[in-house]
Amino acid sequence: MKKLIFLNFLILFLLLLFTEFFFRYIVKYNVQGISKNLINQNQDILFNNKNLKNANAFGAKIYTDENGFRVSKNFTRSNSDKIIFIGGSVTFGPAVLAENTFVGKLNEINEISILNASVFGSNLENNFKLYKKFIEDKTIKKAFINFAFDDLNDEKIFNIEKKK
Repeated sequence: MKKLIFLNFLILFLLLLFTEFFFRYIVKYNVQGISKNLINQNQDILFNNKNLKNANAFGAKIYTDENGFRVSKNFTRSNSDKIIFIGGSVTFGPAVLAENTFVGKLNEINEISILNASVFGSNLENNFKLYKKFIEDKTIKKAFINFAFDDLNDEKIFNIEKKK
């Protein structure tokens, strides 16, 4: 009886192990919910790849423009002054189309172009690097850095020394 129970558990374990291997390495299923081509990790700043037409984030189609800003599928941008929002996944708007993010909603009611320069996994240090990169554009009149509470645990940003 004990051998039978052990054998059943072993078969179940091997079946789960095979299923995990199959989906990760054969099917290459992404368990994180975002496409592997969404984020460019070959630079010192974590940011979106440019000109994306085939990315997904938690089931929503993701499009980026020539700068890597998140845009709607049929976006048009005027050459007017711009406002930029920099942030992480909260600003990015996971699982929703670009026009349903708060940046997309602001674009619907404003004449000024509002840019979504957010990226999954960003922290305050990366947001500041993005700010320094994009603020050089003289058409950007204002920049807002949004951060969630999980960004506040990065002590090196605030130059805090731990006391014993």
